[in-house]
Amino acid sequence: MYKMFANRLKNVTLALALCFLLTGCDRKEAKVQAAFAEYQAAASSGDLAAARDALLRLTAIDEDVADYWAELGRVQLALGAYPDAYFALTRALELNRSSPDLLRILAQLSLRADRLDLAEDYAEQLDLVAPGDVAVRLTKAMVALRQNNLEEASAQSAEILKADPTNSDARLIESQVLQRSGRPAEAIALLEKQVALKSEDIPAHRALAALYEEADNLKKSAEHRRRVYALRPDAAEEGVRAVEASFRAGDVEWAQEASIKLLGPKVPAAQVRAVLTLWEDEWSGAERVRLARRLAQAAPVSQKAEFAQFLIRTGAPADAASILAPIVGTTADRRNVQHAGIYAHALVDMGKVEEARRWIDEVLAIDQDNVDALRATVRLDVRRKDFEIAINDAQKIVTLVPDSAEDRLLLSRTYAAAGDRREAERVLWQAFHDLPGDRHVYVALQQFLIASGDIDGRKRVASEFAERRRASNLKDLI
Repeated sequence: MYKMFANRLKNVTLALALCFLLTGCDRKEAKVQAAFAEYQAAASSGDLAAARDALLRLTAIDEDVADYWAELGRVQLALGAYPDAYFALTRALELNRSSPDLLRILAQLSLRADRLDLAEDYAEQLDLVAPGDVAVRLTKAMVALRQNNLEEASAQSAEILKADPTNSDARLIESQVLQRSGRPAEAIALLEKQVALKSEDIPAHRALAALYEEADNLKKSAEHRRRVYALRPDAAEEGVRAVEASFRAGDVEWAQEASIKLLGPKVPAAQVRAVLTLWEDEWSGAERVRLARRLAQAAPVSQKAEFAQFLIRTGAPADAASILAPIVGTTADRRNVQHAGIYAHALVDMGKVEEARRWIDEVLAIDQDNVDALRATVRLDVRRKDFEIAINDAQKIVTLVPDSAEDRLLLSRTYAAAGDRREAERVLWQAFHDLPGDRHVYVALQQFLIASGDIDGRKRVASEFAERRRASNLKDLI
């Protein structure tokens, strides 16, 4: 990435150097030079966050240079910040309307965001500035596939393969057409042939993993997930997927070892949460709790909340409390309020009601929207059978964190505890539509429908969830 950007900005750098030597630059140019030097240092060391910060400074100093915005967009993409990437890239396109590279990337981003109209518009613009560019047909094929227009998708990919029989993207589209046409074995065979010819074809391995998963061949799915991770060992998200697939395939030993390697004092809290969620869902037994307890002791403060919440969810609240006690001390304050809320939750599950209530009150006095303290309150209110208050608090949590499947399920369980099965089911259906592809919500809704004897509803949910998984897997190929 750095090398590509350095080449694009070579002329800018030379001009700045000449300015310093001959005339002396004004303050703006000096700031540009300093920010660019910071970007060079960050990019060469692989520090994407620092590279982004330097590029943000560059665009703030001089907002009329397309290359600054374009590279900022690419870095944001590498960081997974897709909305920010889209903003930066559209700004770059405003400054450089004839850039095929920008149009290609924006078409892909639009596909990922399900903005098919925008994707087609960018493809049409690309066709004007770069007639015959393969990305035009690829975009049209992907749009057709998303619209389930299999004939058009196949026709577009066929034209690409006429010109380039080895085009991997076209092969992927062909495999999706076969799969959606009810010919999954042929789709798998096509991609197995592709990876035999090109063993490092990451999108093909991803597609095969998804196809094998849908065919319930979990071992083969895990093999391809692990292959992707081997090809991208620095991509934690690929590691998490490989661990999940391996757990589900029964290769527990590999999954355990790989997941431990994904943990460490320097990894982001979100990565710790993703790994521990897999431990909770896919790894049963006391060993996971013992290991989490040991790792938590050595974890930095920024990660301890994730370990404590995991221990609470897996029935070890006393361990969670012991991890948090040195942080929270004897009273809640603004410095420890996040951990204090979780500590209160642990106390509730330990049965220390009075002590838990004191901590809850202290936390909510500082931060009335503290989600962990509100969760603890819901659990206390349900125990006291004060369901009206419990439901109100659970609804507030969902308002605060609408993307949390855990809290949607908490609200549903609270309604069920109050004897209102209709509302409990409504909450699950709402969560199913608001959080497409979330397996926890899907499983909870399936279990509810089975208990209710709604066989048709269960089948409908299973079919819709499978289609959502296909759409999600299709995005991974973009």
